[in-house]
Amino acid sequence: ESLPPDSDDQTFNFAAAPKRVIANTTHPIDDVFFLIPEVAPEGYAQESLFELLHLAQSEKTIAFLNFGRSTTVISVFQNKKLVFERDIPLGGQDLTRSIMIMLPKDITPRSSSDLEAAEKLKKESYLPVAKGGEISSDKDLKNQKVFQCFEGVLGAWLQDILLSFNYFSEHHGASEISKIYLIGGGANHKNLPDYLSQELKIKTEILTLPASAKLNLKNSLDEKRFRNQFHEYAAAVALAFQPNGYANLTPIEFRTSHLERIGIIVFRLMTVLLCVLFVTWFIFLH
Repeated sequence: ESLPPDSDDQTFNFAAAPKRVIANTTHPIDDVFFLIPEVAPEGYAQESLFELLHLAQSEKTIAFLNFGRSTTVISVFQNKKLVFERDIPLGGQDLTRSIMIMLPKDITPRSSSDLEAAEKLKKESYLPVAKGGEISSDKDLKNQKVFQCFEGVLGAWLQDILLSFNYFSEHHGASEISKIYLIGGGANHKNLPDYLSQELKIKTEILTLPASAKLNLKNSLDEKRFRNQFHEYAAAVALAFQPNGYANLTPIEFRTSHLERIGIIVFRLMTVLLCVLFVTWFIFLH
């Protein structure tokens, strides 16, 4: 539960449905009438964070990387509006499973609790970051062994991010991404911002809640934890701070209609109505 300043009590509920299920029902209608936009609620909701957190100037191209449990959501913004979004089917649990499968026997015994042990090892591990030509984590043999367990999955994850950014640059004719903000529980992985900055050559940092941001919390069990780990709650806060009447599922290009687009919609609707009228008239005459 989150409250904008000087507002009445509000309760926010969010339910998710698989995108592929929604897409299968909406795309056929959208293809004919251009009436239903692509369903991608998270990125559109995150637009509110730019004003709330004073994130960037309007000319910047910013990316949010939501590193979740089973998926990673890439959202790219220009002029504080979402212009590109893509899901990667890799998340924190994939790193944990890789550790469990390839867990060296000299680190922990093989047992039914391997998954729990792997999760603990993942949280304790840190990513290698080059400093002065040296890999600082090479000195820690145990950490290096753990890192080698999920290095392949992490490499595939990183490659998908690079491919997504390249696709965005090639197909949207946009400027280079100037900064990446990390959100989600996966952002807690030690050295992840520095690792991504090093590998992607894009400045990366964990999204934080600045002291200047006006955010009132009600019935919060641990306000200090909320502020210290704001990146874990950022997606929920973004949804909560949408203005009344704002359509989370409506992309910016659908909020303002162009005459050409309206004409196509009207023409196709009139065609359908005339066909129905003709069939009805034909049946009546018959």
